[in-house]
Amino acid sequence: YPLIVDADSHIMTAAGIENILSYVENGGTLLASLSLGKYRPGQSEALYQLAAHFGVEGIQPGKISTETATWNNTAVTITKNHEIVGDPGKLKVIASNDNGTPLLWEGKLGKGKVVFSAGTINFHKSADFLQGIIENVTGQKAPFTIDADATLQAGTVENDNAYFVVIRPIMPGNDVNAS
Repeated sequence: YPLIVDADSHIMTAAGIENILSYVENGGTLLASLSLGKYRPGQSEALYQLAAHFGVEGIQPGKISTETATWNNTAVTITKNHEIVGDPGKLKVIASNDNGTPLLWEGKLGKGKVVFSAGTINFHKSADFLQGIIENVTGQKAPFTIDADATLQAGTVENDNAYFVVIRPIMPGNDVNAS
């Protein structure tokens, strides 16, 4: 696949992160939150495994807010919940809000790249952005239209015997266990 969009997988194994890095090094593009791989299964220490690989010195939870930026003439709406503090390492800011706060960064690795967001992208409000990313990466017009009345979130669950993709509606005001 030329593009993988991760809806905010906070918990990832070290092997899962290595698989993602290999995918990117070999030419893939990943769109993900800074918090992808924030934790390893069974650990409470925040590691921010993927961002750390790009030399990011510090990420901290920020004040939760809804922010909008423009990338390639398309709007992206993000529920901002993380910010980079200190050195952003190999990441380059590619979109900021009107106040100059970075919301999207790009990190190149091998033949591919990772586009990091400062939080969860609201794909319902950012459909044109997602279609723009697909077209930018593949060089082709997206063969579908993104249109829905409810925002869905997808994530992975893995263990030694299985690997699942979980899709659930986002319910404002409820935590992940409310689904």
